[in-house]
Amino acid sequence: KELTALSKKRATKEQGVLSKEEEYLVEQASIQNFKSMDVDHDGRASYYDFLAHTKGIPEHMRAKVARCSDDPDKLKEVVEIFEAWDKNGDGYVTIEELEQHLEHLVVVGSSED
Repeated sequence: KELTALSKKRATKEQGVLSKEEEYLVEQASIQNFKSMDVDHDGRASYYDFLAHTKGIPEHMRAKVARCSDDPDKLKEVVEIFEAWDKNGDGYVTIEELEQHLEHLVVVGSSED
Protein backbone atom coordinates (compact mmCIF):
# COMPACT_ATOMS: atom_id res chain seq x y z
CA LYS A 1 0.00 0.00 0.00
CA GLU A 2 2.85 2.38 0.81
CA LEU A 3 4.51 1.71 -2.55
CA THR A 4 1.23 2.35 -4.33
CA ALA A 5 0.69 5.60 -2.41
CA LEU A 6 4.21 6.78 -3.23
CA SER A 7 3.77 5.84 -6.90
CA LYS A 8 0.47 7.73 -7.09
CA LYS A 9 2.03 10.75 -5.40
CA ARG A 10 4.94 10.74 -7.86
CA ALA A 11 2.61 10.31 -10.85
CA THR A 12 0.38 13.13 -9.62
CA LYS A 13 3.41 15.39 -9.20
CA GLU A 14 4.55 14.61 -12.75
CA GLN A 15 1.17 14.54 -14.50
CA GLY A 16 -1.22 16.53 -12.34
CA VAL A 17 -4.61 15.12 -11.39
CA LEU A 18 -4.94 11.44 -12.34
CA SER A 19 -8.07 9.92 -13.79
CA LYS A 20 -9.50 6.78 -12.15
CA GLU A 21 -8.05 4.74 -15.02
CA GLU A 22 -4.60 6.28 -14.53
CA GLU A 23 -4.78 5.65 -10.77
CA TYR A 24 -5.67 2.02 -11.48
CA LEU A 25 -2.74 1.66 -13.89
CA VAL A 26 -0.32 3.17 -11.35
CA GLU A 27 -1.68 0.84 -8.67
CA GLN A 28 -1.31 -2.25 -10.89
CA ALA A 29 2.21 -1.24 -11.93
CA SER A 30 3.16 -0.80 -8.26
CA ILE A 31 1.79 -4.23 -7.40
CA GLN A 32 3.68 -5.85 -10.29
CA ASN A 33 6.86 -4.01 -9.36
CA PHE A 34 6.59 -5.22 -5.78
CA LYS A 35 5.86 -8.80 -6.85
CA SER A 36 8.94 -8.81 -9.06
CA MET A 37 10.99 -7.59 -6.09
CA ASP A 38 9.58 -10.13 -3.59
CA VAL A 39 11.93 -13.02 -4.39
CA ASP A 40 10.60 -15.55 -1.90
CA HIS A 41 6.95 -14.50 -2.38
CA ASP A 42 6.36 -13.96 1.33
CA GLY A 43 4.60 -10.63 0.80
CA ARG A 44 7.61 -8.68 2.06
CA ALA A 45 10.61 -7.26 0.26
CA SER A 46 13.74 -7.61 2.33
CA TYR A 47 16.78 -5.42 1.90
CA TYR A 48 18.34 -8.27 -0.09
CA ASP A 49 15.25 -8.58 -2.31
CA PHE A 50 15.42 -4.85 -2.92
CA LEU A 51 19.16 -4.95 -3.58
CA ALA A 52 18.80 -7.79 -6.08
CA HIS A 53 15.93 -5.98 -7.78
CA THR A 54 17.60 -2.59 -8.04
CA LYS A 55 20.96 -3.95 -9.12
CA GLY A 56 19.38 -5.45 -12.22
CA ILE A 57 19.99 -9.05 -11.24
CA PRO A 58 17.93 -11.32 -13.50
CA GLU A 59 14.83 -12.71 -11.83
CA HIS A 60 16.00 -16.34 -12.06
CA MET A 61 19.10 -15.44 -10.02
CA ARG A 62 17.43 -13.22 -7.41
CA ALA A 63 16.48 -16.11 -5.13
CA LYS A 64 20.13 -17.19 -4.95
CA VAL A 65 21.19 -13.67 -4.05
CA ALA A 66 18.38 -13.33 -1.52
CA ARG A 67 19.55 -16.54 0.19
CA CYS A 68 22.82 -14.75 0.87
CA SER A 69 20.92 -12.81 3.53
CA ASP A 70 21.90 -15.61 5.91
CA ASP A 71 25.54 -14.79 5.28
CA PRO A 72 26.22 -11.04 5.00
CA ASP A 73 29.87 -11.66 4.05
CA LYS A 74 28.79 -13.80 1.12
CA LEU A 75 26.26 -11.16 0.01
CA LYS A 76 28.93 -8.47 0.27
CA GLU A 77 31.19 -10.58 -1.94
CA VAL A 78 28.41 -11.05 -4.53
CA VAL A 79 27.71 -7.30 -4.59
CA GLU A 80 31.42 -6.48 -4.91
CA ILE A 81 31.78 -8.88 -7.84
CA PHE A 82 28.72 -7.40 -9.53
CA GLU A 83 29.97 -3.85 -8.99
CA ALA A 84 33.37 -4.80 -10.43
CA TRP A 85 31.65 -6.11 -13.54
CA ASP A 86 29.38 -3.06 -13.78
CA LYS A 87 32.14 -0.77 -15.06
CA ASN A 88 29.97 2.33 -15.56
CA GLY A 89 28.03 1.90 -12.31
CA ASP A 90 24.57 2.02 -13.89
CA GLY A 91 23.31 -1.06 -12.04
CA TYR A 92 23.46 -3.33 -15.08
CA VAL A 93 26.15 -5.51 -16.62
CA THR A 94 26.16 -5.07 -20.38
CA ILE A 95 27.57 -7.53 -22.88
CA GLU A 96 30.53 -5.18 -23.37
CA GLU A 97 31.22 -5.03 -19.63
CA LEU A 98 31.01 -8.80 -19.35
CA GLU A 99 33.39 -9.18 -22.30
CA GLN A 100 35.86 -6.80 -20.61
CA HIS A 101 35.70 -8.86 -17.45
CA LEU A 102 36.17 -12.14 -19.32
CA GLU A 103 39.11 -10.69 -21.27
CA HIS A 104 40.66 -9.67 -17.96
CA LEU A 105 40.21 -13.22 -16.63
CA VAL A 106 41.92 -14.62 -19.75
CA VAL A 107 44.86 -12.24 -19.26
CA VAL A 108 45.15 -13.13 -15.57
CA GLY A 109 44.81 -16.84 -16.36
CA SER A 110 47.51 -16.79 -19.03
CA SER A 111 49.93 -14.86 -16.82
CA GLU A 112 49.74 -17.70 -14.28
CA ASP A 113 51.06 -20.25 -16.82
